[in-house]
Amino acid sequence: MRAERHARNTTPATLPGAWLNRASLYVKSLGGAGAILLCLVLGSALVRAESAGTPASDPASTTPPATDANGQSGGSAPAADQAPAQRVMLDPVTEQIAALAKQEHPPTQVLTLGEAPDQYLGLFVAHNTALLSGGIIVVPDDGTHPDWPGPIHALRLRLPDYGWDSLSIAIPPVPDMVIPERTMPVLSTVDELKKQAEQGQAGQATPAESKPTEPPAAATPLPEQAAPAAPAAPAATEEKPKPNYVEVINQRIQKAEDYLRAQGAEKIVVVGIGTGAAQAARYLAGKGDNQSTLVMIDVRDPGETDKIDIMATLAGLDAPVLDLYHGDRNNLQAKMRRDNARRYGKLAFEQIRLQPRPGNPAEDWAFLVQRVRGWLKTRQQEQPVDPRPKQAS
Repeated sequence: MRAERHARNTTPATLPGAWLNRASLYVKSLGGAGAILLCLVLGSALVRAESAGTPASDPASTTPPATDANGQSGGSAPAADQAPAQRVMLDPVTEQIAALAKQEHPPTQVLTLGEAPDQYLGLFVAHNTALLSGGIIVVPDDGTHPDWPGPIHALRLRLPDYGWDSLSIAIPPVPDMVIPERTMPVLSTVDELKKQAEQGQAGQATPAESKPTEPPAAATPLPEQAAPAAPAAPAATEEKPKPNYVEVINQRIQKAEDYLRAQGAEKIVVVGIGTGAAQAARYLAGKGDNQSTLVMIDVRDPGETDKIDIMATLAGLDAPVLDLYHGDRNNLQAKMRRDNARRYGKLAFEQIRLQPRPGNPAEDWAFLVQRVRGWLKTRQQEQPVDPRPKQAS
C-alpha cells in the first residue's frame, strides 16, 4: 500500500534515480502480485500525466502559413479582392429560335452580330447560284423574330435561289409609353385635413414665460482643437450614356449591311415588314444612301414611342422604293403614299397591291417572293457578279 501511495503522488517526468532504486526493492519484497499491482498504478499515472500536460510545439517543425505577394496569409477562403467569375446569361427564346431555324433549314448560318451589351441574332443564308446578285437585309415587324412564319420566312429562304444573300436580323420591341409624373395637387380626405389641423394647433408657440432659455453659445475652438476635415468624396465616374431606341435600330441595320458587304455583296436591298419597313426607310433616309434599295411590305407607324412620319421620310429618300400592301384599292394610307411620291417627283417609287389568298397562305407568300424578285430584276437591272476573289494573272 505504501508503494501505491508513492506511485499516485509522483509524476513520471520527475522520477529521481534513488526513488527508482527504492521502488525496485519494494517490488522484490512484495512478490509477483505486488509487482503486477505496482506496474498498473505506474501505467495509470503515466496516462494521466500525458493527458493533463500540453506538449510544447516545436518552432522548427511548425510550417508558417502561405503568404501572397503582399504579405497576407492565404487561407482556404477566397481573397476579398478576387473578382467573381462573370456568368454568361443566355436568352432561352433566342436559343430556341436559332435551333428551330437551323433544324428546319440546315444551310442557315446562325450569327451573333453586334457587341455587348447589344448583341442580337442574325440568320444568314448564302446564295444558291454561281454568281452573286447582292445582299438582302430583312427587318421584321414589331413583336416578331427573324424567322417569323409568313413573308419573313419566305423571303429569307427563297431569295437565295435567285442569287441573293439574305440576312434576317432581330429587332428590339418598340418601348412602351412612360407614365408622366403627376404635377397637379392631390385632393386630401377629410381625415387628413383634421389631422393636419390638430398638428398645427399642437405646434403653436407657448407663452413667453414658459419658453426655455437658449443655451449659451459654445466657445470657438482653437485651431489645434478643431475637428479634422472630412475626407473628400471620390469623384463620380461618368457613365456612358446608353443609345436610344432609334440609334439601336440604325446600328443593327448598319452592322448587317457591313456583314453582307464583307461577303462580297455590292448591291444592298433592305426589306421591311410592318414597323420594320418604316424603320428601314428612316435608316436609308438618314444615311443618304441612293445606291441601296427599299422594299416596304404593309408599312405602318411604330407608334407614339417611335413616331415616324412616313410621308416626310419617303419625301427625303432618293433610293428606289417598292411599296407592297395587302388590301383593297381604296386603301387611304396607300393612296397617300402614292400621291406623296408623285408630288415630290419620286420616279423610282412603285406601288403594287397584293391580293390576299386566304385559302392558301403558302401560295400568297410564294407570289410575294416572285413580285419582289421580278421587280429587282427589271427595275434594278440585276448584274450578277462573281463573289470569289480574283486571282492575279
